[in-house]
Amino acid sequence: MGGQSSTEILLTPATFDLPFASRQTRHERDTGGSLAKIRQEKKYPSSKINMTTQWECEKAGQNWTNHAFALYKQKMGDGVFKEKFEELFQVPSLEGFAAKSKVENQITKMKLLAFFGNLRKSHAHGVGGVGTAQIVSDPGFPEHEFFKPGRAFPVRIYHSNAIMADDASADRRGAFLKFSDEDVESPLDMELVTGSVDTCWDIPTLTGFMKAQRTNPALKDFCFEHPIIYYGLVDSLRRAPDSYTDLRYYGHHVFRFRAKDDKERFVKFRLVPADGHPESGLLDFDDQRIVWRRERLPDEFRPQTYLRTEFAERLKKKPINYTLQLQLHEWEENDPYEIFNPVRVWDPDTHPWIDLAHVQITTLLPQDITERMIFNLGTQPESLGLVEPKSIYDHSSVPYLKAKVNPFMSKLQPINPPNPEPPLKLERHKYTLEIHTGRTKGSGTDSTITVILIGAWARTPPIKLDQAFMNNFEAGHVDILDIEAVDVGEIQAMTLSTDSRGMKSDWYVDSIFVVDRQRGRRQEFPVYRWITDRSDSITLRSGRASLMAHDPPVLRGLRELELEKRKERYQWAHDEKGFPAHLAVKTLNDLPRDNKVPQSLKARDLRNANKNGIPLRVKFNSAFRRWEKFDDCENLCKVALGEENVREFATDIWRTDYEFGRQILNECHPSTITRCRMVPPNFPVQDETLRPQLERGMNLKQEATSGRLYMMDCSLLDGLSLRKPEHQDEENEFHPTAPMALFYVNGKKEFVPIAIQLYPQVSRLMPSGRFMYDDKPGPENPIWTPMDSDFDWILAKMYLRSADAQIHQLVSNSLTQLVMEPFAVSTYRNLSAAHPVYKLLVPHVRKVFAHSLVLKEHVIGEGSILDDISPYDADGRKELIRRYFANFKFKMLNFPAMLAEKGLDDKEALPGYYYRDDGLLIWEAISKYVCDILKMFYDDTVALRDDLEIQTWIRDVKQRGLQWEDESEKGLPDGVRTIRELADIVTSVIFTCSAHYAAHNAAQQDVYSLVPNSPMNMRRAPPKRKPRKGETEMEDIMEALPDRQASCKQLNMAMALSNLGIDEEDDGGCLGHFSDRYFTEDRAQVILGQFQETLQQIAETIRRRNEALDVPYTHLLPEKLPKAFRV
Repeated sequence: MGGQSSTEILLTPATFDLPFASRQTRHERDTGGSLAKIRQEKKYPSSKINMTTQWECEKAGQNWTNHAFALYKQKMGDGVFKEKFEELFQVPSLEGFAAKSKVENQITKMKLLAFFGNLRKSHAHGVGGVGTAQIVSDPGFPEHEFFKPGRAFPVRIYHSNAIMADDASADRRGAFLKFSDEDVESPLDMELVTGSVDTCWDIPTLTGFMKAQRTNPALKDFCFEHPIIYYGLVDSLRRAPDSYTDLRYYGHHVFRFRAKDDKERFVKFRLVPADGHPESGLLDFDDQRIVWRRERLPDEFRPQTYLRTEFAERLKKKPINYTLQLQLHEWEENDPYEIFNPVRVWDPDTHPWIDLAHVQITTLLPQDITERMIFNLGTQPESLGLVEPKSIYDHSSVPYLKAKVNPFMSKLQPINPPNPEPPLKLERHKYTLEIHTGRTKGSGTDSTITVILIGAWARTPPIKLDQAFMNNFEAGHVDILDIEAVDVGEIQAMTLSTDSRGMKSDWYVDSIFVVDRQRGRRQEFPVYRWITDRSDSITLRSGRASLMAHDPPVLRGLRELELEKRKERYQWAHDEKGFPAHLAVKTLNDLPRDNKVPQSLKARDLRNANKNGIPLRVKFNSAFRRWEKFDDCENLCKVALGEENVREFATDIWRTDYEFGRQILNECHPSTITRCRMVPPNFPVQDETLRPQLERGMNLKQEATSGRLYMMDCSLLDGLSLRKPEHQDEENEFHPTAPMALFYVNGKKEFVPIAIQLYPQVSRLMPSGRFMYDDKPGPENPIWTPMDSDFDWILAKMYLRSADAQIHQLVSNSLTQLVMEPFAVSTYRNLSAAHPVYKLLVPHVRKVFAHSLVLKEHVIGEGSILDDISPYDADGRKELIRRYFANFKFKMLNFPAMLAEKGLDDKEALPGYYYRDDGLLIWEAISKYVCDILKMFYDDTVALRDDLEIQTWIRDVKQRGLQWEDESEKGLPDGVRTIRELADIVTSVIFTCSAHYAAHNAAQQDVYSLVPNSPMNMRRAPPKRKPRKGETEMEDIMEALPDRQASCKQLNMAMALSNLGIDEEDDGGCLGHFSDRYFTEDRAQVILGQFQETLQQIAETIRRRNEALDVPYTHLLPEKLPKAFRV
């Protein structure tokens, strides 16, 4: 056999399978079958050795053969060859405490050897890079908690030689992956090496291999101890490869793979070049004959570190791309123990390699950081895991031992040499940092601040910014620091972190300017965020807004990681049926740090209001709980507000129909009416009844056609659950109504009420399936008109205002503001801080989460102030929100579209509707500002449709925010198709958070402070029949009003909700004035200036108009518009 040529002695797959067929293993004898039989019955991982590197080469058309078996047989003979294989695949006893204790003894022994310096660390000479690993979007493996589709991880890669310092030697090459950008901490570490077959299969062979690598003669002897060792060495060694990046790296060890279906599976990993470049460095026949000689060849003249340099040079030109793949084996009863054997590959025909993640390395790691990294095979998420060994002969004993020993060795032993040369020498540059700490109280920090500057392909080591004997980073201060670091070219991004030490560890930063003093370049990095601790370091990019498609690779990768981190922090919650989805937090303290507020002023005010926080109770909460005379109500208003702050209409003309209509149109609930195009059948008012009010001589149908009739419909209040009175007496009972009302624009162009029905008309279901309503008011549900007595008509209007107040607080205010939360959640989850829409929206939605929590606790939920003010309990209040949200359409927030839909856009038909007139001016100003900004970044609709972030954003709002329960259409598109459509959506959000919020809250104090003007509940049931004229008196009205305590709380609540917080320190001013400079582009600043100028012109227009009004409409004056909800 020794005289045969190498070609003649090659083993075929059938020849190699002979040892398995000739003798049953102990496991096969126990199970009564053979490996061959098991393979026929199920997809078991084949053990054919030619399905290794040689097989991969053949598949790729690369001519390479592993001659190890032939060379072994040539020296040792066929008999020894077969005998060795039979020994290899016999399963030793694995049970018992003694067997397990030997594993721990070996671990202790290796740690002692490492401690005394007798155990050398492998893979000590390497080069590192950092980038991203993104799980494939359409995975071919079962659903997995860690490997979620599309999930992005920061990732570090460490390429190295296993033993040899010389890159031109013959050695195993490694690719270590860490799924984090940290030196040690990580959710997952991977150890991958060249060659698909290992050279050891348990602890004894591992220790033997470690000893053999000390000298070439020892390694030669070890190769001939077993043919698989020889084969594995040839399979895994690479001599002077062209690049680390064209090699294939395999994980030889088997790990658990816990998918969500709970089936027992096991997994192997490998890393391959994304472009499929042929593998270099494979050993030729001459090298295979003397595989134990690893030194460089005499004719090799490349430098000792050429691979590390080549990696850095390649990275300097463009990112390096790999594909991470996995093989899965689903465990079945009686599976052979040999599936765990690292010297046996799994048949790729039955266990194909499946793409797991796209790995892109964009940035070279500084050499000192590279050498500090510690990788641990035991670092795995719960959904993966080591297979615990039962003895030192267990195939799982090797990864278990490595997981225990390697981190210990890395911490103990210095790298040799201690200060390795970097793969590329970079020049040193001087930089100046100008750091602006936030101005609000608590923004400063005593922590040590660390910064990393990131270029297109390189980055600096962490740089501490401490200045000795200086008190840096105080609130409102600007710190100017000079630093020196390697030249990373144009700075693309920077990372900031704190060490979390000291009483003041959190730090709020407004912005940072970086000056490259050699190049004379100054860059602005907007921050406007909190930095809390090391694990919460933030990566900043320059202030230029951009779309992901326009980002260079390094920024694209950082962008993906930013969004992945945000998705973990901003998670959806769907726990309130019939409500919009919200952020998954329960309390204000649970909010992400960037969305917390120094203190919730609105919550404080509402708490105080609920406790009678102003000293009204002393004056007005006497033993007589109900009001005796109207003057006491007026006095309450004057004492609470100050007589100089009480508007004239609040105590003088509130009873008139003109004032009633004016308040409906232009005070705190101006969106409650709808044009009446036809009097509805459930409002059976007769022409004859209203003839005195219809001044033009027309009937109702004609007046409706002319656009002079308008409806207020509160019928959805019918049937809501009431709160239980404290005492079972008549005085404490609550008597809400569900009225409908008809309004009319008279000849004086006054908007006045002309008919009120306090309860919905009863309907009957006809045999045809249609509902039939009585054509006349029911005897116990009359329609009230101005022709009734003054006190009867005033009382009817009070019941109407009481019902309208419930809808105002719970629907037009609370629900509308809750609808903003899905937009806020989706903005933080799906839009990078660099995205122009993020920059447009975040000043307006940052406080939405806190505001929603305050609403739910202090207005909507049980125990809120409405428990003592509203007639409905918490269940009733929530049910009202559900009823309105069931019919919600997004165009209700598009101001022009809402006006058109409700028929309120005709200025001639409905004059004096200043909410509409001023609102349209504000809308158009916001819309132009938004459009001009968007056109800076979207050249055409193609760029918009290709913007994955914005399409995901709107889809997330729709599917997981507004329509999470069912498919009921809410009027949002599945994707944004045009710039105009996107501008309308963004404008709607900004308008709702500013103008809508102001218009529905600023006047609450004026409207609700005089309780008879708009009582929040009524303690007396309305009459079921019309009394005779003169029968109803002022005393009846006073008895119907809420008691003194509820009235005090109503006034307190109105005061709290009327404060829009424009002047509060953390709000930063009114609409159009941003203390946070998110856009740094010159063009964007010009557009912002034009927006501010337009708002000033609107203010002047409103003031000129108001000069001619008896009651000026000021609620939409631009200087009075907050840019966000007050918390």
